[in-house]
Amino acid sequence: MSKSSSGAAANGTVSAVVLTMGSRPDELARALESWLTDSDFLRRAVAAFDALPDLGIVQPLVHDPTAVADPERWIPRIRKGDPHRSSAAFPVWEGALLVRRSAFEAIGGFADELFYYHEGIELTWRCWDAGYRAWYGANLQAHHPAAAPTRHAMFYRMNARNRVWVARRTLPIALVPLYVGIWSAADLVKLRSNQTALSAWRDGWREGWTDSPGTRRPIRWSTVMRMARHGRPPIV
Repeated sequence: MSKSSSGAAANGTVSAVVLTMGSRPDELARALESWLTDSDFLRRAVAAFDALPDLGIVQPLVHDPTAVADPERWIPRIRKGDPHRSSAAFPVWEGALLVRRSAFEAIGGFADELFYYHEGIELTWRCWDAGYRAWYGANLQAHHPAAAPTRHAMFYRMNARNRVWVARRTLPIALVPLYVGIWSAADLVKLRSNQTALSAWRDGWREGWTDSPGTRRPIRWSTVMRMARHGRPPIV
């Protein structure tokens, strides 16, 4: 396998590492921050891409065998339900992905500006916008430690800033205040009793509006409608 950087790899978050699979160098890459326990994983994953030409991204079921329960954030849909049920993915979790090379190039890869948090949101939206599908393949499994993202001191600031940035970079202008407003309200309710976290969140939220998020390249309205038909319009 050959390796290429896609951003801030040294910090170990997902902008992390993109590995080209030597067996199919023209077809498939994977962002690998997890580990595989199934020796048949890659063969079955490649078979899925071969069978579905519009399959752009597959996120496997992610499991921590040492944890009492796996985080629901690893299930990439709004109605979590049974983690063993496959479905369309909105958005993918960045720590364990397989990506068709042509889709990865059409998407433009991971956005370096979104380093640390919400790269998967933009990656998923752009995957659908490029005419591909993002899929949660619960029949594939990867292991990853269930560490809380809040262990990083910068979490709350980066979470708020990047939430604003991904909207400013990627959404049609009419949806930007709606998306940011819905998520801001949800965060404010969750953080109302944690003043330290709330202060950091507010700092990041302000940065999201005052600092440049990088190049703006909004998805099409037809993509918005396509995502809505799958039950996840890009406002929640």
